[in-house]
Amino acid sequence: MGRDNIRHTFDSYPGYKILNRVLPQSPKTEKKILGIYLTHPEKRSLEDNIFSEMFYRRPNRKIFETMAEMEPLNGILLVEELRRQEVFEFVGGRDYIERLHKIGLDTNPECLQDCIQIVRETYLRRNLINCLFKGLEEVYEPSANVKEIIKLLSKRVSEILAEYNNL
Repeated sequence: MGRDNIRHTFDSYPGYKILNRVLPQSPKTEKKILGIYLTHPEKRSLEDNIFSEMFYRRPNRKIFETMAEMEPLNGILLVEELRRQEVFEFVGGRDYIERLHKIGLDTNPECLQDCIQIVRETYLRRNLINCLFKGLEEVYEPSANVKEIIKLLSKRVSEILAEYNNL
């Protein structure tokens, strides 16, 4: 088989095209959620069923974690708490918090549940991709038992499905 044929075979492999893609995320939606929570704190609820790890951007995770523990919540108190935790600059500083506030004012708070659903879905997609890539790594291990890999992948995917059904 010539060199061109080998390259063509690799390029036509379905997984080849996804290896260099960015994981699913929705930064605009994450900002909308944070903005709504900031400008309409009464909309926060335990029933929202959203967790910090569902946010793709680490600064957004930190802002969400901080907001979740604050009562009352407003922009001034949020800035003070982020400074106290020494993460204010990490999360984007005053400009970013002001942007979140503007987004919250410009977004209909009634769309909060739709936004939360989008962030949940992208989180579960990332989990599924990570699960499948771990499985791919295991498949490439020459000493791996293929039957055990299939069982393990099946179990992992079932766990992600159960999480999806519980959200």
